Amino acid sequence: MFKQAKENLNHLVLGAALSGIGVYLIGQKNYFTWPPIMAPVENDDTFGVFFILVGIAMIWWALDANKSARANHIILICASTLMAVLTFIQFFHWYLFGIPQPWISNIAITGVLMLLAERSDSK
Repeated sequence: MFKQAKENLNHLVLGAALSGIGVYLIGQKNYFTWPPIMAPVENDDTFGVFFILVGIAMIWWALDANKSARANHIILICASTLMAVLTFIQFFHWYLFGIPQPWISNIAITGVLMLLAERSDSK
């Protein structure tokens, strides 16, 4: 198991980060305010649960002895999509209202996820 962890350290770290973001989003009940019609959906615990599930799936894949390239692709696509949506929402909170949001760090995480997806095996 340590060998798989060492070989897939990026997946482990990003999986833990996604899970942490999910826990944070669940704990914040009024984190998003824009767009007003979407705020209830964005602040729903389901949004945070998606992050946790994708993070757990990424960690599971990294520690699994029988790694599936298809599962890796699906997990990386889901993670990139979630992070891109989060970054988009946070950017517009900052741009439109001046509310401080960590969109710059999240766009960096999105970029790393996309690089992992590009470099992943497609066996």
